[in-house]
Amino acid sequence: MCRRDPQGGASCAWYHGFWQYLRLLGMGTSPAGHAAFYREAFARLPAKGTRILIAGGADYSMLAHAAAACRECGIDAQFTMADWCETPLALARWYSEREPIVLRTERRDLLEPGPQGEFDVVCTHALLGHFHPQQRPRLIASLGAALRPGGRLFLANRLRPGAGSEAAAFSAAQVEEFAGAVTLKAAGRGGLPGIDAASLAAAARQYAASQTSWPLRSGEEVMALFEGTGLRVEGWSAAPMAAPDSAPGLNVPTIAGGADYARIVAIKR
Repeated sequence: MCRRDPQGGASCAWYHGFWQYLRLLGMGTSPAGHAAFYREAFARLPAKGTRILIAGGADYSMLAHAAAACRECGIDAQFTMADWCETPLALARWYSEREPIVLRTERRDLLEPGPQGEFDVVCTHALLGHFHPQQRPRLIASLGAALRPGGRLFLANRLRPGAGSEAAAFSAAQVEEFAGAVTLKAAGRGGLPGIDAASLAAAARQYAASQTSWPLRSGEEVMALFEGTGLRVEGWSAAPMAAPDSAPGLNVPTIAGGADYARIVAIKR
């Protein structure tokens, strides 16, 4: 179901096809590492008729944690998930069928206009790194436009202090180190379902060689994105993911590497 680039024909199957193995191995970034932040943020919401937009996602994980936070806080919520690839939307629908979640999905580019003033919350995780810095103000403005007045944006994103302006990527040595770490962790579990060790290593190499991310260097850089958007930053913090770091020596995209993450709550004026 993965989206194909209309120019070159390449798809994101290398990413979505491998991501669930990273989940099984406890590797990669995940909303699970920010569960306490999301629970605290959702606790401020009204109990009835709350409309929540999940903006982008590798799969159903952000939906799962948002729904869990709502259940814990006694919030009766309706969810919409938007992404430009059908694969994570299909996974979210699969998850919602197995949990008491009211969900609709929208396949669209988050930079393009969507529903206006419809949502009480826009919630996202690790989204900004997928967008070039020049695109980010437009992205934040688009997410803000989806909120009603008084609505909130909840955002968690990795910080890379000292990074340059170029995209962050795996070096050739890190590709091999990553593939080795994946293979070793899988062997420690007695293997993974549906894939042999050689195929897993090959998929890990393809994933690492293809993965890039546009770095954000500081919380101040993130907050500056909100200037002139009609969104006011209500609170922010920076801390590592709460989950144990599964690959502390790898400071590469989608692997936590002990890095700090900005956690932002913004409110629409």
